[in-house]
Amino acid sequence: MAYCTQANITSRKGTELIAELTGDADGTTINAAAVTLAIEEMSALIDAAVRKIHPDLPFDETHALLNGLCITGSYLILERDSAGGWNEDLREDWKLIEKKLDQIASGKIDLRSETEDEAEAMVTGFFTSKPRLFGRNSLGGDYDC
Repeated sequence: MAYCTQANITSRKGTELIAELTGDADGTTINAAAVTLAIEEMSALIDAAVRKIHPDLPFDETHALLNGLCITGSYLILERDSAGGWNEDLREDWKLIEKKLDQIASGKIDLRSETEDEAEAMVTGFFTSKPRLFGRNSLGGDYDC
């Protein structure tokens, strides 16, 4: 399942940059196959993290967090596979993506959006309990030490 599209990547990073990363020195023609492979690779990594906690929930490119991760990760994969490779800043960006994927896989980041049924099921109000039956003052009697 793809969590972003080629159009998402080019709108965020620019057609010229993506074209250069996929092999066109002039920056005019994007190699769609290379972009698709990068998206598939990143989507597989995201899917592996998501399915640990949410095996049955359907997620796609409309989920904002997953879409953003896929766009950034796919771009980094294209950078990695380009002639220049990664510099230190890009390596740090990849580490941040890996950290975010670990947080998703461990459940620290909840991907579910609250539905109307869940919102209605939430209890709002105050709870009170009965006063104590036994306490220092409620037993009465005299206490001399």
